[in-house]
Amino acid sequence: YPLSSASRSAAMIRPAASIRARWENACGKFPRWYPVSTSYSSAYNPSGDETRSLKSWGGEQRLNFGKSMSFENSAQIGNKSSKAANFDSRSFDIDFWEVKPHLNFQLSRKLRLTTGYEFKHKVNSSDSLSNATVNLHRLALDAKWNLKDRNNIFAKVELVKVDQVGNASFSAEFELRESLQPGLNGIWQVFSTIYLSKTLELSLTYDGRASQEKKTLHTGRVQLKAFF
Repeated sequence: YPLSSASRSAAMIRPAASIRARWENACGKFPRWYPVSTSYSSAYNPSGDETRSLKSWGGEQRLNFGKSMSFENSAQIGNKSSKAANFDSRSFDIDFWEVKPHLNFQLSRKLRLTTGYEFKHKVNSSDSLSNATVNLHRLALDAKWNLKDRNNIFAKVELVKVDQVGNASFSAEFELRESLQPGLNGIWQVFSTIYLSKTLELSLTYDGRASQEKKTLHTGRVQLKAFF
């Protein structure tokens, strides 16, 4: 008897799905695009209502090169805006796109290294402000070392170059530059989790930030968690 259209479709889908599963297990994932994500928030304060929105669309891909190295890439395009009822200086309308490739190295069961590059292009197109454009170039290197009894140490170093053309309000520039300064910026962090017992967890964090025009900032935090 001839196969129905539904049977023919199922017969074609099963081998294709099997081939894809084998490819992903051996080499990594095909490019996968995720749909538009939208979020809105509003808040009232004595200076008037303020509404913020974020819309984005993007995708990601992973390729494996053996068991110890993999390549991942993600891309995103979207818009981030804020509208303050009484103060134009708090308003902005930023279109952006970004790409973020990086390499992962699993050197051993306890040690993992990741290095990557990130590029972001942002344009503030608020009607009440002159257009300002920012390009961010970010080089990053991080490492995670797993110790005994779930204890671990994580360290990260970033070098960020911020190029800005045009001026904007303080709020718009904060979003455009992601709180960084024009020119070269250095960012580093060391984080450790130590389990003192089955019910006590100690977290130690050290953050540092440096730029060409500002003093170097050092921040340390200690957190103790108890589980009952």
